[in-house]
Order: sequence, then structure tokens, then C-alpha cells
Amino acid sequence: MFVAQVGVAGSVTVGRHVTIAGQVGLAGHQTIGDDVRIAAQSGVVGDVGPGVEMLGSPAGPAPSVKRQFASVKRLPAWSRKVNERIDALERELRELRESLNRG
Repeated sequence: MFVAQVGVAGSVTVGRHVTIAGQVGLAGHQTIGDDVRIAAQSGVVGDVGPGVEMLGSPAGPAPSVKRQFASVKRLPAWSRKVNERIDALERELRELRESLNRG
């Protein structure tokens, strides 16, 4: 099933029971396997094996892309923690150098 505004370039072979959601782009000369689902606004640039759910641009297997999305949302907090740790280590290093210079 092709939903609205699906763009297909070149020769694409589509299997049985495939759902390609709105605004998906398929690059040329691909094979889309049976029972595949491609989420809206995905950009598919390679072959897709049977039974795979794809999403994103460039499209990837849904579980992997969902983990990437979740990780990106956590980056600001991770960055703050890393910067705080760097600051603490720099303070500790400065104190150790001062201690060695006095001793």
C-alpha cells in the first residue's frame, strides 16, 4: 500500500503486503521485501529485507533509529555531566600541581 506523496525513482521492486507511508522517498534500483513497513517521511537508499520496519532519513531499521533518537535527546544532560567532571578533574590537577610546587 502506497500512502500519499510517495516518490519512487528508477526501478524499484516492491514485495507483497508492503506499507509505504506518506512522503517516503525511494531511491532508484531497490528491492523492498515482503511485509515491510516504511514510516512517513523516510528516505530509503538501499534494499530492504522482508519483515523490516524502517524509519528516518536516511532510513534505518526502526529499533536502531528509535535508540538513536532517544540518545540524541539525552545529549545535553550527558554533555553537562562530562563538563562538570572535566572541571572537577582540572581543579584536582591544579591543586596537585600547587601541592607539588610547595613541597
